[in-house]
Amino acid sequence: MSVVHSSAISVRHAIARALATHNRSPADATWRVLSARAAVDARGRVTRADVTIRVEEPVAALADSRARGLVNPTGQHPLMAMVPGRSDVLLDVLPVSFDRWLRVKPGSLPGDIDPWTARTGIEHAEASAWARAAGKRLPTVAEFRAAWGTGRFPWGEQADPSQGIAAPLRYGEVPEVALLPPNKHGFFDLGCAIWHWTDDGQLLGGEPGLVAGGPGAAPCGLRCAQEL
Repeated sequence: MSVVHSSAISVRHAIARALATHNRSPADATWRVLSARAAVDARGRVTRADVTIRVEEPVAALADSRARGLVNPTGQHPLMAMVPGRSDVLLDVLPVSFDRWLRVKPGSLPGDIDPWTARTGIEHAEASAWARAAGKRLPTVAEFRAAWGTGRFPWGEQADPSQGIAAPLRYGEVPEVALLPPNKHGFFDLGCAIWHWTDDGQLLGGEPGLVAGGPGAAPCGLRCAQEL
């Protein structure tokens, strides 16, 4: 195991730089965030991120207590982590980005969209179909709530722009994924970054306290779950 410190313009970039010292990418490594800090400007935009990660060997099974909080714990599920309290279910640590979406459903990237921006503007049926095509499924409400945690926000009870987006986004301002630190379970961009579809058609994650989204809630995206 190796502990690596790194700084960059976002948490995602800092993690990628740290893993690059081991000739690994975030998608093919087993790792956990030991600490992460983001500096933000007056508009809440990340200006610098510092992370400390530990690169680890994969574990044999999620039942192993060492698997909690690990990204890609078994070495066979890129960018997924164990759903807290479920030793048989993994959840994407990131929302599905345009980059990932287009790998499963080929198409053209809009000219003004960064490929690492969360894919939004999706109806429930379309999200379910994409998840199936990727060999996964949408999470249940219980799984999403477990990943979020017990606080008003995934990082605790108080709004903190250096930890996550604490208020609903204004239309058209969807950020890149993983600019800010993950929660203690290893999941990024829960907060109020985007609404997430669940398997039963509910929308969660776009308001503090996991209030369910009503008709017209936007922006809507997804992250997927998978059983071992």
